[in-house]
Amino acid sequence: MGLAMALMLKHSQLRKFSQIETCLITLMAYGSYFFSNALRMSGISPSMEGTLILGIVSLLFCGITLKHYAYHNMSRRTRLGTKYIFQILAQMSENFIFIYLGLSLFTMRELVFKPTIIVITTVTPASTREHADNSSRSVLHDGVPSSPHPTSSTSSPANETVEQAS
Repeated sequence: MGLAMALMLKHSQLRKFSQIETCLITLMAYGSYFFSNALRMSGISPSMEGTLILGIVSLLFCGITLKHYAYHNMSRRTRLGTKYIFQILAQMSENFIFIYLGLSLFTMRELVFKPTIIVITTVTPASTREHADNSSRSVLHDGVPSSPHPTSSTSSPANETVEQAS
């Protein structure tokens, strides 16, 4: 479905109508998911779990195909529009998942607290963030590593005036 959309964008004049182009891109991406669900209803894929995985995989590959082939055939307005639409949908989905997980904590019948897991999940992100902060400070914006002691680097007239003022 992604290749069909890329060919349609390439050989048509849809660039003149960016709203229609954006709608078609979005509908084609989710059309692959709905098509895989239709396979289960027709009896080709009888298991429910297989259909869910098939739908997610088809959506994934349709998105990859659209990004690789159709992206360069879209108008600039459509590129920006689809980028922002999918960013908003991703943020809303992530928010929904975290709200659902947070609410399910209070609706569980039995809560089993394991202190070791709580400590590990608290310490690990904190230590990796500290490591990432330290490594990002040792590199300048242009990608050249800075020296650990800025005053011991090669002397420049600005460094000399600072040292003389001290």
